[in-house]
Amino acid sequence: DTFSQSENGAREETRMTLFIKPISANAMYRVCNRTIHISSDGREFKKTMLDLLTRTPHGFIRGPVKLRLDFEFTTKRKRDLDNYAKPLIDSLKNILFEDDSEIYALHMTKRIGAAADCIRIECDPVYDDD
Repeated sequence: DTFSQSENGAREETRMTLFIKPISANAMYRVCNRTIHISSDGREFKKTMLDLLTRTPHGFIRGPVKLRLDFEFTTKRKRDLDNYAKPLIDSLKNILFEDDSEIYALHMTKRIGAAADCIRIECDPVYDDD
């Protein structure tokens, strides 16, 4: 896990691997009486993510970011990749970047049958020449 720091002390590019089973949006959120709530599994995921991110060196980027998310699963069950983005991104905002509205580029991959459940994250600032 790494991050780099610019000459003015601002932390920038972050690379990390978090050994946690990714959670889907379907498992994270529940609808009750037309109101969306975070499920108990969702609350546990957010709590574990906060704990992992607190113990992992990382940068914080103000302004536009590009994000790469690689999801790895030990099981070979079919999974919809897009269902895993929102819960993770919600867990990263105000920790790696200010808000998910600051994500200007998003690249995602999934790997099934991996050696361990994990999420690999790369978060970089977007520069004018990107």
